[in-house]
Amino acid sequence: MADMTVGIDLDLTLRDINTALVDVYLRKYPEHKDKVVPISNWNVYSFTPYFPIGRAIQNFFADNPDEINSISKPFYGAKDFMKELSQIAKVSIVTFQINDKWKEVSLKWLQENDISFHEIIFLKDKTKFEGKFLLDDCIHTLKAVRLKGNSTPVCRDYPWNQQWDGLRIKHYDEFLNIVRNNLALEQINN
Repeated sequence: MADMTVGIDLDLTLRDINTALVDVYLRKYPEHKDKVVPISNWNVYSFTPYFPIGRAIQNFFADNPDEINSISKPFYGAKDFMKELSQIAKVSIVTFQINDKWKEVSLKWLQENDISFHEIIFLKDKTKFEGKFLLDDCIHTLKAVRLKGNSTPVCRDYPWNQQWDGLRIKHYDEFLNIVRNNLALEQINN
């Protein structure tokens, strides 16, 4: 493994939390089936506009970590991506979780889904992470990380982050190529 640290966001980068949230929500509010905006139409980062209960969805999310987490799935290819990435770099899961229970279930989710990583860092302010790259989907995080300069931000492509003008990936292999190419350049320069 090379002497390079990379940060990987958890939710919506590795874990499909949105689908699980919608499923749990509709179990509790089946009468809202036709009122929840389909995920394919989501174009902003917040959950609030897509649920009939509005801002109350934030409390719903915070209060249902076990149920949401238990049905959250890794995105296709996430497990293999993390295994391969962990072989070429030190991998830090860099995630913000809204409370201690979410931290607990997130760690459990990583273990149960056999996701390879070297450490997990819970940060509300991801600009505090220091590594070569940080892969994330939140445009506010990406902009703040670029401004701080502790990492090179890389965007996991979604409709809600199309304003991002920096590095962007649609597939995990693209991030692996970024890391490999950077490692090769470092070897040439040393």
